[in-house]
Amino acid sequence: PASSALMHQYTLQNAESGLATDYMKRRNVIRVRLEGEQFLLQLPGVEEVVEWIEGFQAASNIALDLDVRPMPKGALYPRRRRRRRPRQPGEPATQSPLSPPPTIPGSGSVTPRSNASASTPRSAPAS
Repeated sequence: PASSALMHQYTLQNAESGLATDYMKRRNVIRVRLEGEQFLLQLPGVEEVVEWIEGFQAASNIALDLDVRPMPKGALYPRRRRRRRPRQPGEPATQSPLSPPPTIPGSGSVTPRSNASASTPRSAPAS
């Protein structure tokens, strides 16, 4: 066949790729399984191995039709939670940003201020 002739075309649907850990003849070899066939690809370094495996996996994830493609599961690692330090005796409790503002005795109801009025100082009530 001519050098420019395409011998076979493979789809990446249901393709599998990963490091060929059982192949000992050469280093930096990845295994790609496509349509029942297996290919071993040797790459120059570890960085290229990681890039190629990620590329094959990303391509096989989007090769399926949208109707057949499984939904991504999102982050599989647990979210980090902040630890609260215990409050010392006599230390004031911190106010949550979602809690209502404190009321001043004798002032009636407190209405929230808008951003425009927040920058202007409020005058003290006359007594």
